[in-house]
Amino acid sequence: MSQSYNGCEVTEIKNVADVPGCQCVWSNEGSLLVNYQLYFNGTHDKDRVRWTVQDVIYHGATKHYVGAMAYVLIKDFLVDIKANWKQDFDGIEADLTIPVFNLNHTAGLKDRLSKDFIDLAAPFCNDVGQILTRRSISSFADRYYSCEVRGFSSRPDRITFQVHLTGQQWRSVQKTLPY
Repeated sequence: MSQSYNGCEVTEIKNVADVPGCQCVWSNEGSLLVNYQLYFNGTHDKDRVRWTVQDVIYHGATKHYVGAMAYVLIKDFLVDIKANWKQDFDGIEADLTIPVFNLNHTAGLKDRLSKDFIDLAAPFCNDVGQILTRRSISSFADRYYSCEVRGFSSRPDRITFQVHLTGQQWRSVQKTLPY
């Protein structure tokens, strides 16, 4: 992707001091929301670009953990990198990894756009959605928005995925969702 990178433009800087993401890393000056647009030459799959850019930044930067939440340190800034979704989304994302005991891991599972990946990811997220919207067992029934599988790994077999919930209340998510 670096060969086709053509620049970055900041499209909005907004003070979000009244809605801090985490009291333990929030400063008296507040927090800023910075929206930016990346430009690439040529034709690229938007989903692949979105995940690749987010992965490169996340894996290439120093991480700072606050409870179960991970932020990346870029120069002097502690940031929470988010990629825009296809649909509008105003809420929080929970990153989860769980073991899977009946996963038949194939080389095709490394590519998020492959048939193998999609054939496993779609029903997995459907199941997650059904569980989290079942009022009798989930405190997130009114907040569940979507699920997206980030990847499959082998030895041990695991699924890494994100659950998107509406609202900004993250403490209950941090305490409840893993259980």
